[in-house]
Amino acid sequence: MKKSALPHLVAHADWSVDARKRWMVVARLGSDGRYVADAPRLVGEPGDLIERLLAEAGPKGRVFFGFDFPVGLPRAYAAKAGITNMIDALAGFGRGAWRDFYSVAAKPEEIGLHRPFYPDRTPSGQHFSYGQLLAGLGLASRDELMRHCDRGPPAAAPIFWTVGGNQVGKAALAGWRDLVAPALRDRRREIGLWPFDGPLQDLLAAKRVVLAETYPGEIYSHLGLRFGRRAGAGNSGKRVQADRVANAAILLAWARKAGVRISPALRRQIVDGFGKAPAGEDPFDATVGVFGMLNIVLGRRETGEPEAPAIRSVEGWILGRSARRTLGAGRAVSNSTGFELHPQLAADTVEICRLGLCRVLLSRDSSFPWLVMVPQRAGVREIHELSARDRACLSDEIDLASRVMAALFAPDKMNTAALGNMVSQLHVHVVARYRTDRAWPKPIWGSGPAEPYAAARLEALRKRLRTAFADSLAD
Repeated sequence: MKKSALPHLVAHADWSVDARKRWMVVARLGSDGRYVADAPRLVGEPGDLIERLLAEAGPKGRVFFGFDFPVGLPRAYAAKAGITNMIDALAGFGRGAWRDFYSVAAKPEEIGLHRPFYPDRTPSGQHFSYGQLLAGLGLASRDELMRHCDRGPPAAAPIFWTVGGNQVGKAALAGWRDLVAPALRDRRREIGLWPFDGPLQDLLAAKRVVLAETYPGEIYSHLGLRFGRRAGAGNSGKRVQADRVANAAILLAWARKAGVRISPALRRQIVDGFGKAPAGEDPFDATVGVFGMLNIVLGRRETGEPEAPAIRSVEGWILGRSARRTLGAGRAVSNSTGFELHPQLAADTVEICRLGLCRVLLSRDSSFPWLVMVPQRAGVREIHELSARDRACLSDEIDLASRVMAALFAPDKMNTAALGNMVSQLHVHVVARYRTDRAWPKPIWGSGPAEPYAAARLEALRKRLRTAFADSLAD
């Protein structure tokens, strides 16, 4: 980044609903062009936080402030709610039709597009599920609750979910209501919200304050931090002082390489693992967060956001997260944990069998002999998101399905396609085509209404296909 665009002050807050758990680390740009990072301190009152940071930066100083709560909305939800711009939406939340937006729904019947956060923990003993949230918002799958940058690795929690150890919902509510929305309302000309207002370097050069979403769990890999499992009983990870201490040398080495000075007070805390209490994770993450921001400010890492209109207008992005890693090959884990068949696919098909990777489904539309292959991997939308092993397996299973279809139906042509424009869950169509069918030579979609099989014919064809797949696998 150009020296002229370097902010005078870089700060990162580890946010929480509980003000006692909100810690912030500030790094100041010295006269020699090097940053000095200070010890963690409590954030304090969010209402005047921006003013306090600007006062620290000086009369002409510029501030780059990051926080670990999400800013943005899943595009599937935004489309249903009629939201096309996140900044405009922030100005309206809590008012008019959106007056209940910041009130967490306590019961499934309270969930709606204007009240999407769920569940409040009252009354006690009530059953909470993602299915209730999806039904209340009119969405089809958990994947539609996620922004693209939330899908990982490492994966973040769905923004509207407000319970559990890794939930982000209540922190987002507090951050939007108490910090981001008021700051944009009161200082709109001075404040830029990345990436909605433009590229980071342009914002840092033009605005007195730039706000950005971060995720310490993402930054761990940027800095080379490790949380290995220890032998024996007991917990491990960032909540354990010994594991924070084990990463002290890595943090200090990063600072040396980056040319970042560390104050004596911060150095003592890093070496000590930020104290014995599990709450030491909060100042630890505040420190990790500011180091991750400096990594980008100093040109050691790209901001990472893809060139996608929906991301720049509605979804937002996690600073430094690689779009290639998040949206590229190999994102899906190589097991079926968490997989659920999309409700629309379940309604439109009957199951034939399950192969090593795919569920093999038969379309209920008798207009064409038509199979649908669905890889049993949670949250996958595209073929390139599968692991290399799964991509090879998918190819083999499509080949098997095509051979079964050719043997049973003797088509003039086999059409194989993965579209997903209506149903985002990855699925591949294998369709037997004839020169005499109603759509030939065009694609089958939009060629006419579905013609359901009679029940007896559907069951007979289902049995024939099951037998054919079993015989082919036995060969």
